[in-house]
Amino acid sequence: MQKTWKEIRNEVVNLGFEKEKTYDKYMASFLSAFNWALTYIATSISPIYAETEFTAYDTAEEFTGDGREVLVGRVALNDICPEFYRFIEVTSEDGTANVLVENGNLWTTKNGKYTVKYYKYPKVCGGADDYVCEIDYAYANIIAYLVAHRVWMDDDMSKSVLYWNTFEDLKNQIATTNPGITVSGGWI
Repeated sequence: MQKTWKEIRNEVVNLGFEKEKTYDKYMASFLSAFNWALTYIATSISPIYAETEFTAYDTAEEFTGDGREVLVGRVALNDICPEFYRFIEVTSEDGTANVLVENGNLWTTKNGKYTVKYYKYPKVCGGADDYVCEIDYAYANIIAYLVAHRVWMDDDMSKSVLYWNTFEDLKNQIATTNPGITVSGGWI
């Protein structure tokens, strides 16, 4: 189960606005704060795992990814995984190919199928109510506090700090009570 933008937005509205109509004035700020919070969680707390496959041929004609063909040699990771932000590993189908990853490029030495495992940025929310949050459900349940922190940062610092501290406390509780969830960055 995942949370939608509408559910999270309603939680944020309930945290700090006395009327839902007030949200209309701050809609762009809410979206910006939500997208920032998604990226913050995905890149520093709970990464979003992804993998893609491609086939390298000596005579391939196009550089595209996700099960597509590429030339043996240099492949830009952003060409085969556009949302890529951190590399995990590359494996070849037969396990014998030498692969080098350097400066965002993947170098292959022979023909064959390759699988790239990586962490990715979350998809950006454009404001559609049915947008589904890609982050781990445990963190989707507390993201409203991080969004509220960002929304209130300029207008009411005490509210902003309260929401940040609440988020940090809940994040630490998740990390210590759920052994399957690991925090990849920040303080615990």
